[in-house]
Amino acid sequence: MSTATIARPTHFLDEAMLLRFRERAPGYDRENSFFHEDFEELRNAGYLKFAVPKHHGGSGRNLVEYQRELVRLASFAPATALATNMHMMWVGLAGDLERSGDHSFDWLSKEAGAGDVIANGHGERGNDLNGFISTVKATK
Repeated sequence: MSTATIARPTHFLDEAMLLRFRERAPGYDRENSFFHEDFEELRNAGYLKFAVPKHHGGSGRNLVEYQRELVRLASFAPATALATNMHMMWVGLAGDLERSGDHSFDWLSKEAGAGDVIANGHGERGNDLNGFISTVKATK
């Protein structure tokens, strides 16, 4: 009788970094300030390129892997996770489109792979516009 081992997923963000984020989070919230230190650590760790395809300079990770890291980040620093997700939403979309054969957003992957941060420029009104550019068709 043999025993099988289940491989645990390895995490992209290390716990020491996340603990630093947790320490700083109350100050960012209290002062209503941008998370400069967290942002630079995430940038230096390559997190902002997490979902960028490898050939564009990123890690080439998929939605499941990203979601796992996002949940971990949010459990330590919710506002940092929310703010970086505004960049990652577009980067992930561009990568997914490319994997499905649509290269219309390759320019975005190239820019993100070069280190640019993608701004998410919509407010509350119009949040539904993302649904209008969906490539998914609903059928009965």
